[in-house]
Amino acid sequence: MRKGPPHPVLRLLGPVVIASSVAVLGTGIGLVYVGPQHREPLLTLHQGSFVVWFVAMSVHVLGHVLDAGATTWRELRDPHAVPATRHRRWRTLAVTASLVAGVALATAVMPAAHSWTLPRPDDLRGLSHSVGAGAGGHGLAATFRAQGRSG
Repeated sequence: MRKGPPHPVLRLLGPVVIASSVAVLGTGIGLVYVGPQHREPLLTLHQGSFVVWFVAMSVHVLGHVLDAGATTWRELRDPHAVPATRHRRWRTLAVTASLVAGVALATAVMPAAHSWTLPRPDDLRGLSHSVGAGAGGHGLAATFRAQGRSG
């Protein structure tokens, strides 16, 4: 196991990982707020920051995966390990189970992801006059039907 600071490339990559992570999250939140009608230039910035983030994270993970794998394997296989080290087996199992559950949950909710946008003021403009319109058929449900929504 190597001690000391990471490789200089990984040290220089740290700020890129952080800045691109913030950019992906910030532009993603901005896209949710502005909605599909007003997505440019945020969509282009979001896609570009994702590409930068993906490359930076790939290099970051690949730079640590060999050392981390070797260390984990050595700790899990050592029969003379102290009790705290032996408990790492359970932690490793818990992390693995969490990752599997997270992927399963993300896969399960993916079809619903298109509905995760916040309503904008433009979407609500005509609704205040139509709520409670009564038997004339111009209520909230009729407004949603006219816009192609269920409700």
